[in-house]
Amino acid sequence: MALWNKKSGTKLAILQERITTSVALPVDQGATVQLLGGEIPKGMRLSGTLIIGTPFEVPRNISYRFVLRGTLNGVVQDRTFTIEVQGADEPVWVTPEDLLDIGTNRTYFILDSSPVDYQLQVIDRDTSSGQRLTYFIGQDSGELPPGITLTKGGKLVGVVDPVLALDKQAKSGIYDENNFDRYPYDFSIKSAQGFDSFYYDVSIYDYATPTQVPKKLNRYYQFTVSVTDGDTTSSRTFRIYVVGDDFLRADNTIMQVGSGVFSADNTPIRTPIWLTPADLGFRRANNYISLFLDIIDPNSLVGFTTYELLPTNDDGSPSVLPIGTSLDQTSGEVAGKVPFQPQVTKEYTFTVNAIRVTGNSSERAETKKTFKVTLLGEVNSNINWITESDLGDINSNYISTLYVKANTNVPNANMLYSLVDGRLPPGLTLAYDGEIIGKINSFGNSNDLGLTVFDSANFVLDGNTTSIDRDYEFTVKAQDHFGYSAITKSFKLTVSDPDDKLYSNIYFKPLLKPDQRVVFNNFVTDAALIPIEKVYRPNDPNFGLTKDIKILVYSGIETKLAEQYVAASALNSKRKNYKISDLKTAVDKLPGTDEVVYEVV
Repeated sequence: MALWNKKSGTKLAILQERITTSVALPVDQGATVQLLGGEIPKGMRLSGTLIIGTPFEVPRNISYRFVLRGTLNGVVQDRTFTIEVQGADEPVWVTPEDLLDIGTNRTYFILDSSPVDYQLQVIDRDTSSGQRLTYFIGQDSGELPPGITLTKGGKLVGVVDPVLALDKQAKSGIYDENNFDRYPYDFSIKSAQGFDSFYYDVSIYDYATPTQVPKKLNRYYQFTVSVTDGDTTSSRTFRIYVVGDDFLRADNTIMQVGSGVFSADNTPIRTPIWLTPADLGFRRANNYISLFLDIIDPNSLVGFTTYELLPTNDDGSPSVLPIGTSLDQTSGEVAGKVPFQPQVTKEYTFTVNAIRVTGNSSERAETKKTFKVTLLGEVNSNINWITESDLGDINSNYISTLYVKANTNVPNANMLYSLVDGRLPPGLTLAYDGEIIGKINSFGNSNDLGLTVFDSANFVLDGNTTSIDRDYEFTVKAQDHFGYSAITKSFKLTVSDPDDKLYSNIYFKPLLKPDQRVVFNNFVTDAALIPIEKVYRPNDPNFGLTKDIKILVYSGIETKLAEQYVAASALNSKRKNYKISDLKTAVDKLPGTDEVVYEVV
């Protein structure tokens, strides 16, 4: 009795990604069919004698091969089939070709010596299947303006190198105006009034206006950018128009007709860009201090930049420099001698405005920024250890919740910890906040296949016997973040008999859409919603704030090789639908007590 009407190796269908469909199996309709091995297209499932569903996005045409078993009236027959899913998508350009709106206020030109930070945009649905886009400019595909580079992520960044200026002796640049072979080409712009066609005494005096000699020559840069997802490549050609800073002036006689590239509010004066971060850190009181406020000044050869202290900050609070200091209006440096300060710390917030002007124009460009500096007073810092020297025992394959802690009499001072001598058990590290992070794997570390990896640093050879280190001693330095003082202490940690098994956890992890991932990331990183001081072991990746949404399904399952799991999961298993109920919370308590350590959602 033949249950199947197709032989093994038959391709049952060619499907398109993201299109809901069904594939009828070539089997007796009364037969019971089960999947023995292989893989049917992701997004589809076996239902009776049909394979139904919506194939997931695929990075390239993929052929899925699987084994089916048909059973009817005691007859059992197996067949191997394939289903091909097509859907390799080329990257689709979003950024329009030709001129890029790369300038200030999305203008279609960029002044020389100006900073550039421009993202080219492409849509590729294959990225949802794990592919990544890479941007590049191929050989003989044009050139970018000097100083600009293209990142692999498709961003144009850098500062446009200054456009070369013409020699002052170049005169007007018309034919025979300069000495032979002094310049590679004639560069003069012919006067719209026909200045060179007037004969002597034919027209009235001073009727014609000579054309202004350009000091810098504008230039178009053309280049072709290619983007690939690893399988397909798409290219687009762009241009960047680089303009000299002597072009956008009222006395420009070169531009006669509006082209749509330039507008009446264009200016050759570029806004200074602040480089100095807003938080200037800590400085000692009763001492000389210097605070350097730096900017990018692309117009350094034309005009000058001045600095002024504004009376108020953006939030309306007074803008105040540290007592004893003043702002140098030419260099932007805040310097002076700060007197004795009785407070442990005192914060000063002030706003400085950088103003760019030219010598022959009343026009100016300016930008302001608010800075913060904290002054440290003269106090004595006494640090005392709270944690005992003996940290006790720790079991292998268990996540560490150990820590070391010290305190100081300096108010509002955070403690910083560092390992200065000795070593921790393999798999454990000391964080700067004193947390001992990690997990001791049996006999060292384990690889992704569940195989034991021996670490020779953890073994002592003694004749014909090999023993494993159980006791670890290490020295930790604790200091306050102001740097007043520091102390050290030695600790001891004992590793219990290593377990010969490794354990893992099983999680459910949803595949969120990009916009949903952004919302979630903004939520978990919002310090106003989740204060960091309320988070248990914030620097420990096993606790703290997780960046991934996942649900623990099963904890403490023994780690085995992949083929052992595949064989086990193929028996006595079926697809199940899970429904997520309402959010609930649970608390962790110290063993033998009611003291709550942390709460989880």
